[in-house]
Order: sequence, then C-alpha cells, then structure tokens
Amino acid sequence: MDSGNVVSFIVGLIIGMIILIIIVWILYATRAPPFSFCSDGTRCTGVDYYNDPGDALAANPSLTVPEILAITSDEIMLYDRVLKKADCIPERDQIVEITYPQYCNFSTVGGPVVQYRDTAFNANIYKPASGGAGVNVATTGNCKPVVGSGSNYTDGVPVLKWDKNPLVS
Repeated sequence: MDSGNVVSFIVGLIIGMIILIIIVWILYATRAPPFSFCSDGTRCTGVDYYNDPGDALAANPSLTVPEILAITSDEIMLYDRVLKKADCIPERDQIVEITYPQYCNFSTVGGPVVQYRDTAFNANIYKPASGGAGVNVATTGNCKPVVGSGSNYTDGVPVLKWDKNPLVS
C-alpha cells in the first residue's frame, strides 16, 4: 500500500465519521427512532422536591396525607416526595423513610395510648399533642421510646397524620 492510498483512507475515514456524527446528532435532536424515547428536558434534583411533608401540604392544598405518606407493616413511615415545580423530569422512586414522624401514639403495657407530636421537623423529642402537661418522650426513631429517658412508655407507633407548615404550637 503506498502513502497516497493510506492518506486517502484516513481522510475518507475521518469524513465518514463526521457524516455519521452529524446524522446521529440530527436523529437525536429530532427524537427520531432510535432516540424517540429519550427525554428532552432536565432531570429533577433534590432541591426540586419538598423534603418536609408539611411544606408539600402547605404548598398544594389539594394534597392529602394518605397521598404522600404511608406506614408499612413494620411501622415505618414512608414519604413519597412531592415536586416543587413541573419543569423538570422526575426521577423514579422518590419514596423516603421518615425516621421521626410528626405524630406518635405511645403506650405502656396495659396502659392508655397517648398521642404525642414532635417538637420540630426530624426531631426525636415528642411532647403531648393535646398541648397539656406531660413528660417529653425521646425516641430512637420510628416512634420507639428510649428506655430510661424519663417517660414510662414502652412502645410507640407512627400515626398517619401531618400538619401543614408553619406549625402552630
């Protein structure tokens, strides 16, 4: 093979690659097959979602607590994060665990069930929900009271309830 044929081959290869790149670019830009299923927007990031269910409920009055919150059979509260804006493409599976639900029902063996509310978003300290006097309850998460933390409660379960923000004490 002489040098003229090698140069012609390399130039032809480069021109062929450029033409192929232009064809692929045009197909992608017009979302023609095989690119018809590609999205043409930007993906949502963490800042595009409400991380506090209270913010989501306050921003969208048509939302209900059962639409965005659920409690599993293992007594774990799950939150299906709500988008703040609609101009991005949501990622799949935006369900996150709420370690410290806003409301918990605490009880002792054979004793009454008392409802408590957290003192702040994602706080592990709960106060009586009725606003009455009572000892605060510290939890390890998922409404499980800390043994020896000053309360006599031995068990707790999350309540499918959440207040809109801002919270009113």
